[in-house]
Amino acid sequence: MLLRHKMVHRIKDARARLDEIADERNRFNLNEGSVSHGANERETCSAVVESEVYGRDNDKEKVINFLLEVDNEKDLSILPIVGLGGIGKTTLAQLVYNDERVMAQFDGRFWVYVSENFSIIEIIRSIVRSPRNYSDLQALKLQLQALLSWKRYLLVLDDVWNENEMIWEDLKVLLRCGKQGSKIITTTRSETVARIMGTVTLHKMPMLSFEHCWLLFEQRAFRLVREEEKPRFVEIGKQIVEKCGGLPLAAKTIGSLMGSKKKEVDQWLAISESELWRLPEDENGVLPALMLSYNHLPSYLKSCFAYCSIFPKDYEIERKNLIQLWNAE
Repeated sequence: MLLRHKMVHRIKDARARLDEIADERNRFNLNEGSVSHGANERETCSAVVESEVYGRDNDKEKVINFLLEVDNEKDLSILPIVGLGGIGKTTLAQLVYNDERVMAQFDGRFWVYVSENFSIIEIIRSIVRSPRNYSDLQALKLQLQALLSWKRYLLVLDDVWNENEMIWEDLKVLLRCGKQGSKIITTTRSETVARIMGTVTLHKMPMLSFEHCWLLFEQRAFRLVREEEKPRFVEIGKQIVEKCGGLPLAAKTIGSLMGSKKKEVDQWLAISESELWRLPEDENGVLPALMLSYNHLPSYLKSCFAYCSIFPKDYEIERKNLIQLWNAE
């Protein structure tokens, strides 16, 4: 209890200090790009393990058809992939990005993780692979033009939140330097973002079927279970999967949780009957599964997660530095 009390106060103090720093940055018009936050691992995460993906063949073919179709329009063709958090938008984009037909169609492929910080300079930096402390926008524009000119390229902008149409139009002007037939895919939770960015009908991600969610859950929950023990847990497991609501992230998360627990019926029933499943439904339908997973962590791991809350959202945390901070406690 004493450790938790001290941790809470440290977190509050750290968050207050971060707020002060943010206020000072705004007051003196300091540019976020002037600070290096280290490596963002998700920024280059275009790879996917296809053997762990179920039920997305139709979605994949629809998006690939868009990418392969002959485009007589001179303007860029932009397809938004829209859906709830945890439904598999990024996974679908990864499947398409790594398809052999797509790789053969384009002279260059680029993957940019955007998130809430929709910064033109950051996006260009990611495309041209410029150092993060390099902030000469004019020079970056020239690098972008040199890289994309006379190339038919595919650009994926993953996890876009910004609804400022003017910023998007400014970026689109810069991206028009590619060869005719270049395509852009965006992934977003927001249909407003999709309407602003898209030039073709958006692709709305459907929920996974129960059968496909069950495969994701089963793959994780029963990986260490002997075949003769499995029937005792299947019915409870199916009740849990039903509550995942067709969200693959929920099925995977709760499946991993069940795979880590002792194979006792009472423990599985406790998860199935948890009050957390009764949380009001909204766009964060995956939340109950994530909360259940967190609640069943050992106390020392909960403290580690709580410590991470001192960092601002989307802050790029360096693993070694975080471990040193944990050890210092």
